[in-house]
Amino acid sequence: MVRTIAAGVGAAVVLAAVSGSLLPMPASAATVVNVSTTSDVVDGDTGSVSALINTPGAGANISLREAIEAADNTSGPVTIDVPAGTYTLTTGVGFGQLAVGTVSGSNITISGAGPGATTIAGDGTDRVLSLDPNLVGNVTVAISGVTITGGHDQDGFGGAGIIGGNPSPPDTTTLSNCVVTNNTTTSSSSTNSPGGGIQYIGGALSIDSCTISDNSSGSSPGGGVDFETLSPHIGSFSLTNSTVSGNTLTNKDASAFVGGGGVHAQAEPGSTVALTGDTFTGNTATGSSTGPVGGGGLWLEGGATVTGSTFTGNQANGPANTLAGGGAINLETGSTTLSFSRIVGNSASHGPGGVLNDGVQAVTTATDNWWGCNTGPSTTGCDAATNSGGGTGSLTTGPWLKLTATAVPTKLLAGLGHTSTVTASLTHDSNNADTSGSGHHVPDGIAVGYSSTLGGVAPTNNTLSSGTATMTYTAGVTTGNGGATATVDHQSVTAAIGVGIAPTITSADNATFTATLANTFTVTATGTPAPTFSEAGTLPGTVSLNSAGVLSGTFPQIAGSTTYPITITASNGYGIDATQSFTRRRSPAPTTSPSPRGSRAPRSR
Repeated sequence: MVRTIAAGVGAAVVLAAVSGSLLPMPASAATVVNVSTTSDVVDGDTGSVSALINTPGAGANISLREAIEAADNTSGPVTIDVPAGTYTLTTGVGFGQLAVGTVSGSNITISGAGPGATTIAGDGTDRVLSLDPNLVGNVTVAISGVTITGGHDQDGFGGAGIIGGNPSPPDTTTLSNCVVTNNTTTSSSSTNSPGGGIQYIGGALSIDSCTISDNSSGSSPGGGVDFETLSPHIGSFSLTNSTVSGNTLTNKDASAFVGGGGVHAQAEPGSTVALTGDTFTGNTATGSSTGPVGGGGLWLEGGATVTGSTFTGNQANGPANTLAGGGAINLETGSTTLSFSRIVGNSASHGPGGVLNDGVQAVTTATDNWWGCNTGPSTTGCDAATNSGGGTGSLTTGPWLKLTATAVPTKLLAGLGHTSTVTASLTHDSNNADTSGSGHHVPDGIAVGYSSTLGGVAPTNNTLSSGTATMTYTAGVTTGNGGATATVDHQSVTAAIGVGIAPTITSADNATFTATLANTFTVTATGTPAPTFSEAGTLPGTVSLNSAGVLSGTFPQIAGSTTYPITITASNGYGIDATQSFTRRRSPAPTTSPSPRGSRAPRSR
């Protein structure tokens, strides 16, 4: 039986007739089977898992193909343990793809030793895995700890690495801790063979902690992954903490727009599409001279929620078209929320390099994202985002996230090894609102570079975690206005840090003022920047101390001499303020002797 859901751009649904379905074995059969050879052979009894265990093939070994066939013929959940090794499929002897879940109600888990250890490889002439090949529905498959590679859809249906899904009753598939790489569809001009790495049409597909890389879907959507629902049925697709990189498509059909070099997701209203914590990098949608493309990283039809993901180095290169562009993301229909994601360094030969929203019918809220600079999308240093065409669609990009840098403390003493903690952050938006309480943040691992003036920084390179990264600034010996500069992508910001010398009072600790006369005394101190002065105590008469350290004024006339102790403080914000106990003495006012009464100067004649 061959799966014949034809999908992709403008495709219809064709269901093959199903006959001769194998009967399940009783629920009491064994539920675990251990693969013991990498050879692609079938010479044991695959009537059920228990039959295979009791009657294995040559050398008492069980092949992966035998284990899957036995699981297909066993009722209840079955786990297939696949140890380290490369399991190369042999199409040439009539086997071809591995058919997983041939009867409704199948529940099969394929568990490898890790994607770096267990590889299931096609021989380049047929796909690797076909899930629910008879389209019976209600098939549950879980695959983890393996690499799927070398697939080629010789039937032209797409899904060169893995093909699966059924709209009703829906299938359920979970992929985790896996790699799907170097799988290629045969279609060079048709647009209905989607999914170079994975095709899933109908039901629920969950991909968690996997790498989807270097796959190609020819002229069809979804170089890496193609997920679709079929009206009137709904479905669900989640992509979590996964990397989608280096996947490609090349559209040669002038009559059709094709997108999703990395991922294409088309979902009927009521379906759920969620992408969380993913990295899309280096994916490319290329159009021939007449075949328009968009969404080098991601093409969405029907809306989605995209949170905390990275889009960088993705491209959409093709001829001009109303929908062309969106090197990172192309949104054609539905309502999408895109937030706390990094969209930087993507490009398109026509249209925006970052995000293109079809203004005719797509409604996208793309707020609180990092576009590569503080001034927001479509400005210098930031990826562009455009709402194309008129209609009921809309694209909202503000507020966006901006880079900030703060230092604590902001003043350090020179030459003493004093330090400040500098924090670079992408947790504030362009309205200066703090987003850290939202429960979301930009992806971890975004590179931050540091430089400094009037001091040193360590480390000079760091990465963001929960939206922030810290470094230590150490003051040098030169005083002045220094600081630490943080750079993320195309934006640099500086946290100001002053480097100075604490004040020391150098003038005498006493002065004598003469009553009734104008007197001055200047308090002096060292320190950088120059300190200012203040006093505490009792100042008689008009005497006062100004901030420049000048003590001036007139003491009142009082008999005898009197002392007035005060405390003078010199402050410049660096180190500890300098204080001095200062004594002001008052001496009596000067006196003049009066002329004797009655004395006169001689009068000349």
